[in-house]
Amino acid sequence: MLLRQESAITQDLGRHLRLGEMIVAGGDERKCALFSNCLTFTHPDYLFVNHHWGSEIIFYLIHKWAGFSGIIIFKAIILGLTFLITVLHASQFLNTLKTQRTGDPENRIIRKSDIRLSGVLNFRQSGFLSIPSFPNLAIAVALTFLSIQMMADRLTTRPEIFGYLLFAILFWVLDRRKERLPRHPSTSLGLLAMTVTTSLIILIWVNLHISFIFGLILVWIWAGSRLLTSLRGNVSDRGNLQDRHVPISSGLSMTPVAIATASTIASTMIIIFNPSGLRGALMPLSILKDYGYTVVENMTPFFLSAFKPQPEYWIYTLLLLTVTVLLIISPKKPPLFSILTFYIFSIFPLIAVRHLPFFGLTTVPILTLLVAVKFRKLHNDEKFAKLPILVASSLLIAALTNPIPLVYGKLSPIGLTIDSRHNQAIDFVKQNNLQGQMWNNYDIGSFLEWAIPEHKTFVDGRPEAFPVGFFQDVYIPMQEDKTAWDLVATKYDIQWIFVALTDATPWFIKWWQMIRDHKDWRIVYIDNFSAVLVKVDSQNNLIGPQGKTKILNINSLD
Repeated sequence: MLLRQESAITQDLGRHLRLGEMIVAGGDERKCALFSNCLTFTHPDYLFVNHHWGSEIIFYLIHKWAGFSGIIIFKAIILGLTFLITVLHASQFLNTLKTQRTGDPENRIIRKSDIRLSGVLNFRQSGFLSIPSFPNLAIAVALTFLSIQMMADRLTTRPEIFGYLLFAILFWVLDRRKERLPRHPSTSLGLLAMTVTTSLIILIWVNLHISFIFGLILVWIWAGSRLLTSLRGNVSDRGNLQDRHVPISSGLSMTPVAIATASTIASTMIIIFNPSGLRGALMPLSILKDYGYTVVENMTPFFLSAFKPQPEYWIYTLLLLTVTVLLIISPKKPPLFSILTFYIFSIFPLIAVRHLPFFGLTTVPILTLLVAVKFRKLHNDEKFAKLPILVASSLLIAALTNPIPLVYGKLSPIGLTIDSRHNQAIDFVKQNNLQGQMWNNYDIGSFLEWAIPEHKTFVDGRPEAFPVGFFQDVYIPMQEDKTAWDLVATKYDIQWIFVALTDATPWFIKWWQMIRDHKDWRIVYIDNFSAVLVKVDSQNNLIGPQGKTKILNINSLD
């Protein structure tokens, strides 16, 4: 599922590689890459916050040393670690099922001798092969695989893959911290360890991708759940699954609520440590206000479902309903932290489809626990000892054979190559040494900034890097009206055009019909994916009897 042809090169990856190269180069190029829109000639001085600069450096260096094969393998490792940590988190979440209550109900503790690590940490030897003795791992793997299917559109090399990994790590750290609370009042050492851990994760995250806001939300949920359970007089938020009571601390010792509060404050304050400072820290709250252009990944499922089926949201609905039903009927409830996290992150996919992966990562631990509670009798059944290996093997085969075309139809072919659909058009541009200002459509801009960096683009795939009015008053109207097109083309002295024919927006379709009949423009290259046009009286000598390229028969393009 992960070692597949890289399609992101025709989207944003090309721009990320170019910006990473500029940041590494230093000087004015670094300043340009971090703070302005200098890759375009329309608004080169427009203030831009590069919120994924760290990811771009990593992508560039890997590409420089190992090419696109290295990038694809690296992406597979990052996403693979994300899913592995999620599985381990979910499997070890079941430790509490192995606990025994002792003593007075009002002063219960857990005996360490009663705790057995579950899932992958509890093995039964069978010859030289160690296999899990309980089906906990099988449940977690199966649910992770189901959640991955919601990420079919996001399994490409993009900065947010670091967000998935750091989210999985932070979620596990916060959840395991609850399990490891000492029986006696917490010390300043515990405060320091938790504060450093959460702050370090957030510090790395804020310099890799804008999704760091989800890490902060996770920390805030954790602190809030601690506060709520403390107000109930029980420092643990594990309900019936963990009944240990820890007295409220006094003197100089730190309570768990104090630890949570300090960690939350430190994690929130540390986000200002990025190249753009406070502006970069607040970017998640303002980025969509600067979007003058509609992007599919920021649309709601309700809007997208009107155009095509959304199988990812069938899975989303299934998981949401399943968890809700099991929570109602289960005699043992998950921790308050897990319940709050699940339902809060179930809201974000309804705002934008790009948030589905974070919902999937929060679903696996809580649903694994609920399912295991319902089928806990299987835990000690010898005949289920090899179930995790069988389930994992079956899912591996399923991933390779694409049994669910509606979902996997979105995935690229298996391989360590890149999408080369626009390469021939790029070769044509280079061979004919096209000169002057270029006009391009939104879909192809970021790719062109990497493929032909000597030519600045008219627009690229960063709506937040342009004034809102640019899209609403210039880019869209010039495609809908011939007069508007002529005015803008003259203003910017456009000499040639490179467009991706995969653009399905109504304004591009209208423009394409108009430009083919325009007396001042001629198509000099076209295939199934790209088209190149030049101005009839341009400096590019491709038109007329002395031209280098024969004029295409436009009627044959219908």
